[in-house]
Amino acid sequence: MTRYEDDLYAWSTEQAALLKAGHMALLDLPHVIEELGNVGMSEYSELSNHLGILLSHLLKLHLGQEHKPHDFARAGRGWWLTCREQRVQIAKKLRRNPTLHKDLETMCTDEYEGARLNCAQYLPIAEDLIPLTCPWNVEEMLTMNWFPELAQ
Repeated sequence: MTRYEDDLYAWSTEQAALLKAGHMALLDLPHVIEELGNVGMSEYSELSNHLGILLSHLLKLHLGQEHKPHDFARAGRGWWLTCREQRVQIAKKLRRNPTLHKDLETMCTDEYEGARLNCAQYLPIAEDLIPLTCPWNVEEMLTMNWFPELAQ
């Protein structure tokens, strides 16, 4: 039998086969429990990452046209498409993991500062031009054809 430490893929395949066959006594329970917990955290992290990318590109769209029109003219369509792609990925994750809906506000708060810094670096613009807190609510950010107004 493959050890957890030696080959995670082979180990997980063997553990699944043991579970399927009902050989509970042969399971590597401490590692099975650890991996099940990791699956949930992986789903959370992936959703949070998609939200961070979406936030970053929404900020670029929001601020780019006014503060960096050349960058907006060059990259705006790509930012817009990235927003749509991230919304598709977020919707898919939420369909597969509906209990994560309750964590979206927290994820948005956690991801916003990184998105803000990414925007400041990419455009580049002064950080004080970027709102300190997210200017949008989660519902509108996840609406497929919603995009922010230009910065005033």
